[in-house]
Amino acid sequence: MTLDEMDKKIEFVVQMQAQFEANLARSEANVNNLRISVADLAGVVRDSIRMSDDRFSRFDQKMMDVAEAQRTTGERLRELAETQKTTGERLRELAESQKTTGERLREVAESQKTTGERLREVAESQKTTGERLREVAEAQKTTGEHLRDLTEAQKTTDDRLNALINVTEKHITGPDHAPRP
Repeated sequence: MTLDEMDKKIEFVVQMQAQFEANLARSEANVNNLRISVADLAGVVRDSIRMSDDRFSRFDQKMMDVAEAQRTTGERLRELAETQKTTGERLRELAESQKTTGERLREVAESQKTTGERLREVAESQKTTGERLREVAEAQKTTGEHLRDLTEAQKTTDDRLNALINVTEKHITGPDHAPRP
């Protein structure tokens, strides 16, 4: 090999070394940029998780509120049933007092006067019962609407979280990897 050929080969090796070092510097810069991007993405994921946790906490609280409202509704319905039972018993008592014989006509007249007062109480109780049932029905309707709203919000949150997971996986695994199902 001649000296000229040797110089050309040495120059080629030096050029290759310089190109390799330039490529290595670009690669290091790209790795640093990638680290920054991953750190930024991790912050976004943390914020998203924190927001989801907050939403779940609010959802849990609303569900507890709904459960409490349903428990209260159940108690009120039991009270109304007891009131109606008492009303039925009073009506049976009134029927018995009206069967009294002619010998107790004075007692029957007095009993009928009392019966009229009791019927007014019963009517008032029935009126109150009707109003309470309407309130309960309205509360139940509102509860159903809230549950539908919460279900829709949960579905939207799930969809957005799944989209975020897919984007995160694409950024982490790179374009050469297929996303996980």
